[in-house]
Amino acid sequence: MQRYYSQVFKIYLMKQSICLSILLLVLFGGVVHAQTNAMPQTDSFYNKKDTLSKVTYGVKVGANFSQLQGADIFTKGYTPGVAGGLFVASTRKKWGIAAEGMVSTAKYNLQTIPSDSLKISYFNIFYADVAVLVEFEVVPKIWIQVGPEISLLMSVSKSPSGGLDPGNYFQSRNFAGAGGVEAQVLKHFNVGGRYLYGFTDIKSQIAPLSNSAWMTSAIHVYVGYRFK
Repeated sequence: MQRYYSQVFKIYLMKQSICLSILLLVLFGGVVHAQTNAMPQTDSFYNKKDTLSKVTYGVKVGANFSQLQGADIFTKGYTPGVAGGLFVASTRKKWGIAAEGMVSTAKYNLQTIPSDSLKISYFNIFYADVAVLVEFEVVPKIWIQVGPEISLLMSVSKSPSGGLDPGNYFQSRNFAGAGGVEAQVLKHFNVGGRYLYGFTDIKSQIAPLSNSAWMTSAIHVYVGYRFK
């Protein structure tokens, strides 16, 4: 019964994340429509002569390198995963704000302990991520970004399987701060990288593996395509 309610709660969180992402896209889409009626379109997204905000949207895919800090039972070093999703951004001259709705994976490896009766070697994590970032153009077509990100736990698996439900090891939410750089390399393409530092102890209260906090950090690199 506990496992059933855990799965229902995860589905609820996933629906909330999707609804939030759709809401962000709708809000920015309304801004796009209003500005389209207010002024003629220009060729350059980065035209500094514009007096109104410029809005763009698109998709992005990349790699997500993650690790858990503060817990000696996990191996040190960043483990690769994948990430991808949608973004919208509104800019005016050198300032802007971007919103992202993405999914990402993380893998947390445990140190080998021959006497460990649980014999768990790693956890595979699937997250839904929502980020809101403030942007500043330091030089033409190169932006620095900073802001918060919330990650909602969608699923967890462990190897070997069996024993305690792996979802019981982790909290359902993780709050992090993000900072990075993004550059426009072609008319519709941009590349970027950022560092994320988690502020939440993601270990659940019933996790049996460790008494120390499980704090996340990650390096995210990506390629994006703007439709507008």
